[in-house]
Amino acid sequence: MSAHPDRLPLAGTANPTRCDTTIAAADGRSLGASIFRPRDGADPEQAVVVNSATGVPRRFYDGYASYLRDHGIGVVLYDYRGIGDSRFGSVRACDATMEDWGRLDYPAALAAATAAFPKARCSVVGHSAGGWLAGLPHDDGVVNSVITVGTQSGHWRWWSGADRVKMAALWFGVMPAVTAALGYYPAKRLGAGEDLPAGVARQWAYWGRHADYLVDERGTPMRDGFSSLAVPVRSYSFTDDRYAPRAAVDDIHALFVQADVERIHLSPEEAGAEQIGHFGFFRAEHQHTLWADALRFLLGPGVSGHPA
Repeated sequence: MSAHPDRLPLAGTANPTRCDTTIAAADGRSLGASIFRPRDGADPEQAVVVNSATGVPRRFYDGYASYLRDHGIGVVLYDYRGIGDSRFGSVRACDATMEDWGRLDYPAALAAATAAFPKARCSVVGHSAGGWLAGLPHDDGVVNSVITVGTQSGHWRWWSGADRVKMAALWFGVMPAVTAALGYYPAKRLGAGEDLPAGVARQWAYWGRHADYLVDERGTPMRDGFSSLAVPVRSYSFTDDRYAPRAAVDDIHALFVQADVERIHLSPEEAGAEQIGHFGFFRAEHQHTLWADALRFLLGPGVSGHPA
């Protein structure tokens, strides 16, 4: 996987409906991004920013972005700093935090979407942590709606049995200790996505130990952004997702106090699948079921597009 800017695909080459490029965060940090434009060349009335799960590079969402594009929606994918094409040099040298992802990188992706699709209203699809990242910055009326997939509080108490023990061990012992020893968290070696910068891992573990989860360094809950987001929110979660138990998903969505939150909790059978888990929603096999259902929510009334 490329981690160097000179290996980024050149903007505007290869595919006129997909542009691999870089965008700049407010602090000047360069982020790898992909912009998908509808094939008919028309200016879309709907755009979507996809917020990735922790440690998941944007390429994982290519198929889903292509589906949205083929239904008349403009899409922006991007890598958080320290991940994928937004990692420049050694992971040990990256000073990113998870809060940076929400307060700096996500707003940069929103700005890229409004610049690329000036006539479109903008929605966010957030996978796992990508859902609550949408609640960190203050919303200035840019976001029209939010879809979350497997978005949860990471506090260990929301798990049960052996999984509760594992989560507590991760936050209190494994992640802090390994990160301190190596200068980063080797998630890739552990089969849990890309390696995480130390600041990301330390903050994530700190939040996972705190009952209020998203808190500042003094332990004060960070809620201002959530309370400013007064839009429809649809939350998908699944009974076979061990990373996002229902109680943890319910807890984090209670933070969207001004939003109209619709919770959808499904078994794989109810979604017409054998299994879904934490990552399955974004597999193309669900384009006629879960993707089509989410598409209808994104388009909403009065928005031009190509319904499923």
